[in-house]
Amino acid sequence: MKTFFLFILLVLQLNAPTVMADDAASSVGSNSVLELEEVTVKSLQDPAAIPYRKALKALDAFDRYHALAPTAAPRFEVSLRAQKIDPGRDALALQLVGSDSSIEIPLAGDHTFSLQRNQKAEDEEANLILNRKKSLYAIWPYINSPGVGANERRLGDLRLQCEMIWVVIKDDLNFLVRNGLEALGGACHAGIGTVAFRAPRRLAGATLVSGGRREPLSPKLILANGLAYNINPALHDKSWSDNTLIEFEFAPETVVR
Repeated sequence: MKTFFLFILLVLQLNAPTVMADDAASSVGSNSVLELEEVTVKSLQDPAAIPYRKALKALDAFDRYHALAPTAAPRFEVSLRAQKIDPGRDALALQLVGSDSSIEIPLAGDHTFSLQRNQKAEDEEANLILNRKKSLYAIWPYINSPGVGANERRLGDLRLQCEMIWVVIKDDLNFLVRNGLEALGGACHAGIGTVAFRAPRRLAGATLVSGGRREPLSPKLILANGLAYNINPALHDKSWSDNTLIEFEFAPETVVR
């Protein structure tokens, strides 16, 4: 039965921490705004997308659980799927497309973005649509508090991110799986199966740090050849405070000759 509770939160990627897309976009600055022609989005078959109503549910979850990361702002990220290479030469671009309107969504250099509430887009059952196929990319909530280093994540951020992603995906789960997890408080509190987070870079190891308390993650919790990590039971174990940091030890970079 546990196999039904395998819960992978974030799509894995093979890129470095601040490179979440194709090489053509890697030189874009963190404050850049990427624009998308509407015809490009609408002509692409099977694009990476997320319904706006689901994104709004994630924002509702952020408001509900904001205390987990009080200084963070709600954001989303566009991430390359595991074992995928993006052959596209045009920059990544995102648009909120409704039945009678479209809005360009600015992407930061790390391919994260913020999202405003828009009643017209909600009424039109709009979708967030990327100019890439869904076989290459996915769109997920992302939380990262100010001041957290590039080699670490804050536990409260991951707890909040988990809550946001749970409300996005739960309606698409098998009825028995969804109800079973809900009965246990939701996937972020169930304490069974795997809650995996995408690593910023290939990991050699990771350590939970809270004041003077340090606990290395078991090698069994470093997943997907170092591209993801599982922090159960710490995710729902309240003895680890929200300010706990997961410190990463990165694997050596592979030099291609």
